[in-house]
Amino acid sequence: MKKIYINGKFITLEENEKNKVEAILVEDKIISKVGTKKEILKHQDKQTKIIDLKGKTMMPSFIDAHSHFFGVANNFMQISLEECSNIEEIKEKLKEFKQNNKIDKNKWIIANNYDQTNLEEKRNIQKEEIDEIIKENPVVIQNKSGHSGIFNTKGLDLKGSIKEGKLANLIILDKNPLEIEIDKIKEIQVLETIKEGETLYKNIHNI
Repeated sequence: MKKIYINGKFITLEENEKNKVEAILVEDKIISKVGTKKEILKHQDKQTKIIDLKGKTMMPSFIDAHSHFFGVANNFMQISLEECSNIEEIKEKLKEFKQNNKIDKNKWIIANNYDQTNLEEKRNIQKEEIDEIIKENPVVIQNKSGHSGIFNTKGLDLKGSIKEGKLANLIILDKNPLEIEIDKIKEIQVLETIKEGETLYKNIHNI
């Protein structure tokens, strides 16, 4: 079956075709020709379906097996601890982030790419050590696996939400530091919305 797309803005990503494509011919689900509207309509037959894009944009799509686009976007709003080699460097990163971004009191601070096995101390950072740097903001340091996190004392205010079922299916693994397992959860919103209508962190598992 043939399909011809017309009256749209076509982006082919080919430099020599820029602003020259007026129509696209698709045959058996494969793009077979691009060109002017007049050229492409020459291939029309009785079974051809004409699709009027009415000014909409048409561009190549892709199929991706496994990526976390929203997670990557969220990471840009967070602190990366990937290059930290010890706990003091982590504390310094947290301190700098709060100062440089002028984070208001009670607003969440989130760090990612944390891996205690790469630290000189070979242990988890303690919540008291986070408290030394940040007391007025809830802090969560997410393990690079994405399945656990460490909270400071302010962040432990979340425990009320756990009891209310807002953070259902969480398992408290250790009291000091408080590390929370978030594996095998169909849908969980770990943190509250902290800017105007903006959710800082949402993790969805389609299990």
